[in-house]
Amino acid sequence: MLEAIEKWQALTDKLIEASREVLNRGVIPPENLNWDDPKVISILLLARTLSHAKGVRALLKVGRVLEARILTRNCLENGFWIGGLIDEGHNFVDKMVQDQQKRRSMRGQLLFDQQILTDADVAKRLSDWMKEKKHWRDSKTLDPKGVVKGGTFEQAYIFYAELSTDAHPGLEALTRYLARDDDAELDFEPRINLEEVLDTLHLHVYAVLTVLVGVNQLLGHGANDLLAKLTAEFQELEKGLPQAQAKPESN
Repeated sequence: MLEAIEKWQALTDKLIEASREVLNRGVIPPENLNWDDPKVISILLLARTLSHAKGVRALLKVGRVLEARILTRNCLENGFWIGGLIDEGHNFVDKMVQDQQKRRSMRGQLLFDQQILTDADVAKRLSDWMKEKKHWRDSKTLDPKGVVKGGTFEQAYIFYAELSTDAHPGLEALTRYLARDDDAELDFEPRINLEEVLDTLHLHVYAVLTVLVGVNQLLGHGANDLLAKLTAEFQELEKGLPQAQAKPESN
């Protein structure tokens, strides 16, 4: 199993390098930056995914599997947003704008509800801003399940849900810190499960590859020999996984 883990880690390194290549090919001059352009948003999503990928690699090297799974979940979510851009284009960007408006409005309201603002001038400026932007309250928020429903990556949501178990302090996640179930002995450094490391690497590679292929498509770059090679390597490594860990192929 250690040999398989090393191969998946090596593929992760290749994907990070490939991300840089796709980013370099997708550079848009500052004067042409248009924030309602799906291409621009896709490049930013790829940059975020590259940052997460570096984090996952670093965390797994020091045995922080749970934390790596949380970042892997973020990579999957980035892939869902790429799918939204592929399926809906500018309409999905509009949904992202509405999501931001709604959340900013909610944060402003929270400051008033909790009576955190003690400076009268600051409170007045925020109050005036909220009155000016009151129509933002009617905007809608985005959530991963809603984004993928009926879309390109709908089937992948099950893996996002699986990783979400570790993203929240539920009972299943907390049992990681029990050395033994029978006497509830605490273990502040949970033992590393190599099968879970392998599963994490697999899901992570799937997520990053999904983002890469999607961004390459959105940028209109056409066939990419490097991505085709990495996809083939991913599929070959998948053949050595237990059937229970099999995931859908990257689009």
